[in-house]
Amino acid sequence: MRSDAKKRLRNTAGASAILTIKKSFRQALQTDKTQAQKIGLDLISRVDKAASKGIIPKGRADRVKSRVHAELHRLGCAASSK
Repeated sequence: MRSDAKKRLRNTAGASAILTIKKSFRQALQTDKTQAQKIGLDLISRVDKAASKGIIPKGRADRVKSRVHAELHRLGCAASSK
């Protein structure tokens, strides 16, 4: 039970961080294109890492990455994840 509690805290923190970055990405899309590109690439990286650790499902990670790339493409930013 103790190990489950530790895992739950770690997973909750990871998922919460992703939601916070998604929110800042949406706000940056409204204001600053270069900032949105930087935040978008950070979001893609964190989503990949969370999916590899099992914090979020792989399908959800793929969907988030696809939507971020689409938004960056719409703005005219060149989005390269690595």
